[in-house]
Amino acid sequence: MLAMDVRQVPTGFGLKKLGSDLWEFRADLPIRVLFQWDKRTITFLFVGNHNEVQRFLKHYQ
Repeated sequence: MLAMDVRQVPTGFGLKKLGSDLWEFRADLPIRVLFQWDKRTITFLFVGNHNEVQRFLKHYQ
C-alpha cells in the first residue's frame, strides 16, 4: 500500500465506528464500505457513496 511506503494517509481514507459492531471504511472521498466486525469475523454489508450508505442504514437499523 502506497500509504505505508510514504507514511502518509491519503485524502478521504478513514475508519469510523457507527455502532457496537458496525463500521464504515472510506477508501476515497466518494467511496464508503460498511461492515460488521466482531472478534473473529468481518462481514461486508454495503459499498456506495454517502447518500447510498445513508439510505442503506435507514433500512438496516
